[in-house]
Amino acid sequence: ALYHAHIAPSLFSDADGRYRGMDLQVHHGDAATPDYTIFSLWDTFRALHPLYSIIAPEQNAAYLRCLLRKGHEGGMVPKWDCAANYTGCMVGYHFASLCADALAKGEKNFDVSAAYEACVKLSRADTSGIAACVPRHKVREVIPDERRMRWRDGFIACDSARESVAKALEYAYDDWCIARMAEAVGDTAGERVYDEMARSYRGYYDFKTGFMRGRKADGSWRTPFDPFRSEHRVDDYCEGNAWQWTWFVPHDIEGLIALMGGERKFVRRLDELFSASSRLTGDIVS
Repeated sequence: ALYHAHIAPSLFSDADGRYRGMDLQVHHGDAATPDYTIFSLWDTFRALHPLYSIIAPEQNAAYLRCLLRKGHEGGMVPKWDCAANYTGCMVGYHFASLCADALAKGEKNFDVSAAYEACVKLSRADTSGIAACVPRHKVREVIPDERRMRWRDGFIACDSARESVAKALEYAYDDWCIARMAEAVGDTAGERVYDEMARSYRGYYDFKTGFMRGRKADGSWRTPFDPFRSEHRVDDYCEGNAWQWTWFVPHDIEGLIALMGGERKFVRRLDELFSASSRLTGDIVS
């Protein structure tokens, strides 16, 4: 398992230190920060990078410096980089999670202030300075309109965006991570803003059904509702359903317990997660 954990990210620099950057220009790296690729952050922010920050903190810091440099070259830190390409895959802006995790373990061998600014830019959907080589449609995938929607409207409407609940919950977690970065650099105003944004997950919890659900632009819940339903890239979740996504509040477990009515109800609900049927409904293939 440890062997497989080190397959990616992979070294992208050539033997002489040259590499193709996110601006598609050839750059020359150095021994301290070579270039790496295959940063599938949605797949790795939960466990792989936290593992690196424990067993290989210097290597993890090199990854953070590399991602920050990619953001400088291309105008935005990628959420899923592959061979100097912004793939735009998946949701969230989990560079913030990697940075906050490293800071929590005392690792500061990267430019924390620059990383904080880069994360704020991602959360605010700031597209300024993006390299001309990045296709416009790819910019929309890497920095979707849903990020602007939440700042403008206070939530992401499910009748205006796909995977609205998954995006909202992951954005809330990443905002909490940005708040910790703001705390580290002494930006108390930014810390307050992002701590408040981190609590936005509460607006998606339906007390009647006990699940995180999609809300329409008028504030009503999407109906009909089936917590077992999974429609890939069509519904309000991402590679999962309401049973799974309801629990994604890793930064505020106490708050989620309170939403569910206290510890007794929370524990009972958690037990139901493991006793519920494993069947799925909906078109889970397309």
